[in-house]
Amino acid sequence: MLPNAFIIGYKNHASRIIKNVLESKCFEKVFVYHPDKNRLSDISALDDSICPTDDFNLTSTCLCIFIASPTHTHYEYLKRLYDFPKKMDSLPYVYCEKPIAANWDEINWLKTNESKLYPTLRVGFNFIYSDFSGAVSRYIKSNEIGLPTSANFQSTHGLAFKPGMGKNWRFVDDSIFSRLLGNLCIHYIHLSLHLFGSIVDSYSIENRACEHDNSDGSLVTLRHVNGTLTSIFVSYATVYSKHFNVFFTDGMIEQSGNHLSVSLPRDVFDSEGEFCEPPKKVLASKNSNRDSTLIISVDRFINDSLEEKIFSQEDFRFAVEASEVVLKLNENMK
Repeated sequence: MLPNAFIIGYKNHASRIIKNVLESKCFEKVFVYHPDKNRLSDISALDDSICPTDDFNLTSTCLCIFIASPTHTHYEYLKRLYDFPKKMDSLPYVYCEKPIAANWDEINWLKTNESKLYPTLRVGFNFIYSDFSGAVSRYIKSNEIGLPTSANFQSTHGLAFKPGMGKNWRFVDDSIFSRLLGNLCIHYIHLSLHLFGSIVDSYSIENRACEHDNSDGSLVTLRHVNGTLTSIFVSYATVYSKHFNVFFTDGMIEQSGNHLSVSLPRDVFDSEGEFCEPPKKVLASKNSNRDSTLIISVDRFINDSLEEKIFSQEDFRFAVEASEVVLKLNENMK
């Protein structure tokens, strides 16, 4: 008999997770939870296996639990899930959307309870499943093009100029995790942690091109414990662009649009003996977008849960550190 799943949340990103869980065909019942069950009146039409509910105690009957509710609720749901079981072997497998913590008290609770949390808790930072992340990780491990020296992440579009955006939560909410730094930039902070390790220094500046309450442009610089420097530029107020690269001592990995490539070696010279651009080798001709990396992330979580795997302690720590970095950057800008 198949196990059950429990999903907290039903709109926006939660709806994508519901779709991925249904497509996995791994669960007998998929409970979709909201404290006000009336909000879920249409959700059961998606699939016969969906069961709308306002009964949180049903989590005890489920193998996998997905927290896809608003950021400010993540901590309370985690406490309810991990404080409720009486025995360690009864802890559920939990997939919590980012961020895992939104203030210092929540971070302290996560650190205090790390040994209980990390074996069965995974945080939804999905960029680590992209082709770009995989290529960089492989070249770091193989040392084929030397050591990483710096990384650049650029992600922009023109959301701030769309009509009615002055009242959108991204531009009016006081929480740093609703704003550009904590909502978008945090993905690249976490990816850089995953690739290069912990961060020892961090700096950020913001600007505002539109007349909204919150900033619509952010530039972040990070220095990692291994010496790698990371630069992140994100904006809601310019043309669409996604461009990432990592410089190594003997080459460069680059994602530009749908093209993932490696350029090598370092020592390439023109006819006059001057340094020039090295040859470029295409590694992939498709982009790992949000939906594709989410599918990989959810599927891997489900499969690892079915196999009763113990999750990575390092992954847990990097998820917590991503929130820490955002909070520190926000404090330094005040």
